[in-house]
Amino acid sequence: MKPLLEYGKYYHIYNRGNNYENIFNENSDYEHFLRIYDIYISTVAETFAWCLMKNHFHILVRIKEDHEIGFLGLIDKKEAETFQKAYIH
Repeated sequence: MKPLLEYGKYYHIYNRGNNYENIFNENSDYEHFLRIYDIYISTVAETFAWCLMKNHFHILVRIKEDHEIGFLGLIDKKEAETFQKAYIH
């Protein structure tokens, strides 16, 4: 099974609100999104560009190589494959 995201590859990630509804209503919403993004994404991807708009966003990232990720690189490959088969469809 091919992984959803591959090491070293570039991806344009985007999302929008349901029925084009706003996903960012106040400045603090943008700030919260960027804090959470930094916590969860910066460990596995390098961000090249981002654009946050009221009802959608675009992000350009490169997934880091296995050796760049650190703690995730320590996970046994078989364990990762087992997890992927069980929880990622």
